[in-house]
Amino acid sequence: MFFPFTQKLFPKFRDKGYSATKIIGLLVISYLFWLGNTFQLIPNSGSGVVLTLFLVLIAAGIIFYKNDLRSLIKWMKENLNVIIIFDILFLVTFLGWSLVRASNPEIIGTEKPMELAFINGIFKSPSFPPFDPWLSGYSISYYYFGYLLVSIFMQLLGTASGTAFNLAVALFFSLTAVISAGILFNIISPIHSREEGKDKTKSIFLISLLAPLLILVVSNAEGLLEVMHSAGLFWKMN
Repeated sequence: MFFPFTQKLFPKFRDKGYSATKIIGLLVISYLFWLGNTFQLIPNSGSGVVLTLFLVLIAAGIIFYKNDLRSLIKWMKENLNVIIIFDILFLVTFLGWSLVRASNPEIIGTEKPMELAFINGIFKSPSFPPFDPWLSGYSISYYYFGYLLVSIFMQLLGTASGTAFNLAVALFFSLTAVISAGILFNIISPIHSREEGKDKTKSIFLISLLAPLLILVVSNAEGLLEVMHSAGLFWKMN
């Protein structure tokens, strides 16, 4: 749905911005939904989300129509492997981290209870600014756009707030993996895309996996250390 936008924004990128479509789409739709609710132009409901999606779809169709459709379709056919590998990365990381959350789904500790309360407050508010779940009669005096993203999925799909919270954690994990891999993919593609007449897309993508690995895993080894400690590996508490 957002590929017509990203291919206009990033025409010189190897993937034409395809790796950024999901995260940009989510941000734009959420912002338009927030804006419409703030000015009470659309309701804070599933129908309001559908209306926002419909308006964006019309805009995407106009951009698609005004551009050279043949060249875009040709690019998609010639680079189908690029589209597939980024979608596979999204699915694998989303399902993988969903399993991690499924093994520890409790929404306790640090700011998680507060975050869940904000999500419910946003979901139940007729318009924005949303209700403050901690102080009746007042609105949330806090940055809440990230919680709004979760509320939009609840409005659209009817997901329970606790389930939506855990799925959102997995979603943000997978979106980070895709966009970081996409950035590195587009940086190194002009240098190594074709050598000796061979398509190096798969090799470049494998190198690009270093970005999500370093950002999401290596940069936060505390979880791994906790697992190792609980298994009694390497050290023991006296």
